[in-house]
Amino acid sequence: APDAYVVLGNGQINAIASGHGFRRYVVVYSDLFEISGAAREPDALAFIIGHEVGHIAAGHASYWRQLGMFLVPFLPILGSSLIRSQE
Repeated sequence: APDAYVVLGNGQINAIASGHGFRRYVVVYSDLFEISGAAREPDALAFIIGHEVGHIAAGHASYWRQLGMFLVPFLPILGSSLIRSQE
């Protein structure tokens, strides 16, 4: 199971899954709890964390995958399609 963290959102509403080596983690931005309180609902929070854990299970959190996805926006036409398909 990945570690889970809540970090200061600074106005951003997001959650991410990442890691390196055998360590994986999910980060939820604090603004998800503050703005409209959507993540305060247990089902909504479970959905958000489940979505991020799905990225880990699909291999989207690997170092090489994330490095590749960092470079994808520079590919004309194909870049945005690859990003959306991962989501």
